[in-house]
Amino acid sequence: MVDPRIKRVKKYMHKHQKERITLKKASEIANLSSNYFSALFKKEVGINFSQYSRLIRIKKAMKLLRKTSFSNKEISYEFGFRHVSGFCREFKRVTGITPSVYRKRYRLFRPIQTIIDGILRIVNAIGKNDSAIVRINNKIQRIDKKNQFTNSKKNPNF
Repeated sequence: MVDPRIKRVKKYMHKHQKERITLKKASEIANLSSNYFSALFKKEVGINFSQYSRLIRIKKAMKLLRKTSFSNKEISYEFGFRHVSGFCREFKRVTGITPSVYRKRYRLFRPIQTIIDGILRIVNAIGKNDSAIVRINNKIQRIDKKNQFTNSKKNPNF
């Protein structure tokens, strides 16, 4: 069970994800010294406070990259990065690819994934007893594995 003080800080971080929350501010929210808070946070969460903070902002940025046409500059400022270059560097550190490559890759594979998901729903609705459907399902799984292999080969962290 996560310490309630850490839980309170995490909740605050998610609610104020667009702000740069310092270790000092987080330790004040938890009502702990900075050193103790830092050690407790790493023990409870598994990564240090600054890594967690960056991870939250990058995950939210990934969502904007997928769902909007905002520029990297707009997204970087939206999540409290002072410079686009810092945002791009941090994004690449977390994901292994740049924001532009992420957006292109997502747009490329999203239609394919949508088709595969639709076919799988049909296959599951009809049942897997029919041999033609089983062959289609096997083909889809091979395509999916190939896409996963291609993505993991290009970026093992993706």
